[in-house]
Amino acid sequence: MTSTTLAGTPESVGEARAWLRSVLAFRGVDRETIADAALVLSELASNAVTHSRSGLPGGTFTVTVHCESCRVRIAVTDDGSRRTTPSSRAQEPSDTSLAENGRGLLLVEHHASDWWATLTRDECTVTADIPTARTLAEATP
Repeated sequence: MTSTTLAGTPESVGEARAWLRSVLAFRGVDRETIADAALVLSELASNAVTHSRSGLPGGTFTVTVHCESCRVRIAVTDDGSRRTTPSSRAQEPSDTSLAENGRGLLLVEHHASDWWATLTRDECTVTADIPTARTLAEATP
C-alpha cells in the first residue's frame, strides 16, 4: 500500500493520475486496468476537490492504492464536507440533459467491482475496487 497527499486543486487531479499510473506500471499491472483505475481516480479526486473542504485554500486530499493479484483498491480521502454520503444518481442523465454533476460516480460504478464511502466528522474516504485483467508478471513466460 502506498499513498500521496496533494493540494486540493483541479491541477492536482492530473498529478494524482500520473502518480497512480506510475505506481501501477511499476507493480506490473496491465494497461487496461491502469486506464480504468486512472479514470476512477479522476472522478474520485475531482469530487474531493469540488464537493469537499479539500477544494478550499489550504485543502488537501490523499490517494491510497493497494495492489493485489485480482484487484487494485483506490481510496481518496478528502477534508470532509457538510454533505451526506456520496451517491450516484438513481438513473443516468439523458443525452439531452444539461446536468454537469452526478455522472462521475456512475462511471465509478461501471469500472469498479465495488465502491463505498466512509465518513467521519472531519473527512470522507471513497474507496473503489478495480478488477485486474492480468498482471505483466502473469503474461511473461
